[in-house]
Amino acid sequence: MSPSHTLLSIIASAVSKLDIHPRRVWNGKLPIAYLPSEILILIFLCAQDAALPRQKGHTALALSWVSHHWRVVALSSQDLWGTIDFRNPEWARASLSRSGVSPLSIFLKETREELTPTLTLILTEHFRVKTLRLEAQLPGFQRIPLDELWSQPTPHMTDLLLDNFIIPDGHLISTAPALRHLELRACVFDVSGLHGFNLVKLSL
Repeated sequence: MSPSHTLLSIIASAVSKLDIHPRRVWNGKLPIAYLPSEILILIFLCAQDAALPRQKGHTALALSWVSHHWRVVALSSQDLWGTIDFRNPEWARASLSRSGVSPLSIFLKETREELTPTLTLILTEHFRVKTLRLEAQLPGFQRIPLDELWSQPTPHMTDLLLDNFIIPDGHLISTAPALRHLELRACVFDVSGLHGFNLVKLSL
């Protein structure tokens, strides 16, 4: 056996004893592996900011799959997991846990039966919700009274989209007093109920 093959065998044996995948050893020698974690997190957040709103959560997941080191760094950043799309409930629950105490941007598009338990879960973190896009998938011209699903205050919410809801008078000002951007689609509401907000943008 040549000296080079002998050296490779020794290295492979040592790596296997350490229970480290050879690719992880190789990745650890790349220039980007020497970046401080704080800088790498800033790069991750910039990449996420460049993504479409609904894709931000998937960006965090994709970054965490690149390498072991990137996964450790990504999981250490709570801000990276604050954008959550509930189309995949299991993944969404994991992101909710990983987000720690960071502000939340929630995307939810469900049937009436699915909305109640999912929204109940989200509103256990109601003080962290900053953005909420709530779309009800209903047959015909049905609407859901919003107060049947949502009564907890969300004092830090600034962005809200509602689709297919009946909004009782005064409900929004009591549950989301800090709103700045509001979009209502196929909703039933009284315009006078929007008084009291310092809205920057209103879409109807």
